[in-house]
Amino acid sequence: MIFSIILILAFIGVAIYALVWFINLNRCSQTGLFKNDFQNKIDTVWNSPEALDVFPGIDKGLTSVLPSTIQYICFVDFNSPASGGYRDFYEEFDRYYKGLTDSPNNVVFYPPKKVCEGQRGFKLDHIDIENITHNHNPYCIPNQDQTRIELEKELKGNNLVKVRQNE
Repeated sequence: MIFSIILILAFIGVAIYALVWFINLNRCSQTGLFKNDFQNKIDTVWNSPEALDVFPGIDKGLTSVLPSTIQYICFVDFNSPASGGYRDFYEEFDRYYKGLTDSPNNVVFYPPKKVCEGQRGFKLDHIDIENITHNHNPYCIPNQDQTRIELEKELKGNNLVKVRQNE
């Protein structure tokens, strides 16, 4: 009788552990899909002579959603000093990337502790990180239910995509 109760408790424990593991796997997958969809959208804008677009474009089939544990999407230039309203975030990012002053990452998520290992930061190609972080380094956009990120490439000037929060 006692052995049966111990077995039942063991099965319940394993089931709970497996459920938590699959939930965490889902969060990591969402973050990876967001990164890939975002880079694809940036590439589309970058390949155009001139463009203004919004990410994610629900009307175009993109359904990228970040986990709710991520509060901000931050664009950061680790080669420039901190400035603006999110400068405290910069110090925390610096702790996570200590010694990586030439860090290839230009996008990081806040808070870093709540993001899957290996997905806390990544490099987006073809974005004008110097322009994005000129006044605010890092430049952070809140991760809300309907967060929209505006992507713009101008015909004149440099060939890179500018990013800003779509109000």
